[in-house]
Amino acid sequence: MVKIIAYLTLFYCSLQLNVYAQSHFLSSGYLSLTVKGKPSLLFDNMEVGMPMMSNSLLRDKPVAFTKLNDSTLYLSEYTYGPTSVYFRLNGRYIATMLLPNETNVITVSMIDSAHYDVEFEGRYKEIFDNSALQEELIMNLFSYPTSKDGRKEVLKSADDFKWKQLESVAEMTYSLTQDIPDGLLKSYYTHMMNTFKVPSLLFKDYASSVLAYYKNLNLDPQIATAIPERTLTYYDGIITLNYTDTLTLLPSGYFDLLIAIQQDSLLQIPSITSVGPAGFKTRLIDLFGKTFEQEDNLFYDMMMASAYIQQINEGYILTPQELYQIDSSFKNKELRNYIYHQNELKKCSDRVGDEQVFFLPFDKKNETIVASIVDKYKDKVIIIDFWATWCGPCIQAFSKMDQVKKKYAAREDVVFVYLTDESSNRNGFQEYSKILGGEHFYVYKNQFATALEQFGFEYIPSYLVFDKRGHLTQKSTYPNDLAATATMWIERALNK
Repeated sequence: MVKIIAYLTLFYCSLQLNVYAQSHFLSSGYLSLTVKGKPSLLFDNMEVGMPMMSNSLLRDKPVAFTKLNDSTLYLSEYTYGPTSVYFRLNGRYIATMLLPNETNVITVSMIDSAHYDVEFEGRYKEIFDNSALQEELIMNLFSYPTSKDGRKEVLKSADDFKWKQLESVAEMTYSLTQDIPDGLLKSYYTHMMNTFKVPSLLFKDYASSVLAYYKNLNLDPQIATAIPERTLTYYDGIITLNYTDTLTLLPSGYFDLLIAIQQDSLLQIPSITSVGPAGFKTRLIDLFGKTFEQEDNLFYDMMMASAYIQQINEGYILTPQELYQIDSSFKNKELRNYIYHQNELKKCSDRVGDEQVFFLPFDKKNETIVASIVDKYKDKVIIIDFWATWCGPCIQAFSKMDQVKKKYAAREDVVFVYLTDESSNRNGFQEYSKILGGEHFYVYKNQFATALEQFGFEYIPSYLVFDKRGHLTQKSTYPNDLAATATMWIERALNK
């Protein structure tokens, strides 16, 4: 336990900085990012991969640059607090953090025909200049080796497991960030790792995390059936005073952490739309009052705001009475304004019924949906993309396929169809449909699973290509050089 406390002390102390732009971290408004270069430079020589943004109340969301002229791209989106924006420029990973109501500029300069340089003007130049380091740290989060130090210990309790895992997170964080000088950058990366790892300790992934712990230690598999039961003390050490610090708003995974807490059946947190903000906050105080002396704090505010945003993401439109309750409950009016904006955005952008977006269009018992889709697009070459909002490689593939879509944009006999299921976040599905174009189908889980099995797919993204007669000409799971390969598929189908 002494070692655990030492690691955790180091870990949590690394999160502490002096008050840093606190007012900016709690504001809402439009972010601004301009990418500029010499005339025609950006569009003749630069491939801009799909930009994404996220904030403390928003999962990764696809966004789009607008072409202002032959040398300027512009991105503007309504946001709350520090917002991560990242994309690829000719394959180079670009990442930065933006704040509402501030101007940020990326200037692209050609060195020669094959090389270019980028400069960032904005508050968080340090994060931008370390984009490559951020990409490396993200990859290390997925590949960091699990400790195998010979401690083959059967768990005594759920709390015992929790402290072992928190120690592991602290060790990993120290290992990956020890060479980064103390300051905003280190705090940013530390929070990022914490919010990435901690949700796996909560209810949704708790059992599988315990099983993975036993497997890693090569213990008798029968022991793995003994999953220690959790009590409310399990959250001691997980929810700490750090969450009253605005620096916790830095990483994009914060929203997922808040939702994971709310969905944990151990805590029995009610739906905020059923009990209202007062009842919701009362439950939070009952659970975490011993951690937070002040009943008005950032963690409670963000829990309530995320609860409303999650309801909106799932298609719920707030009533006038609920809007009044929000206005009365949130002292931070910028946070209130963000909830209002998301609610209005949902009312205006819900595209269910649009001819290009088909939400659960087939009877649940119909498990021949691919045939139904193919029949809908007679006399066209059809490319069906199996994907999901939670699938990283699927999202990565979109920017590569964008080159192919542009090549065939003028042809009415080629159609790109995107197919996903209920495992995809509904709000994310709609956001991607607006950015990607094409035809979008959101189907039941059983239909999606049957379609994958029908064509022998085990993973996504996977692709089907049909010629104009409706004959299958290609099936494949994420091939190398996707853009060139997909072009070959389409040309072959067109020539059938």
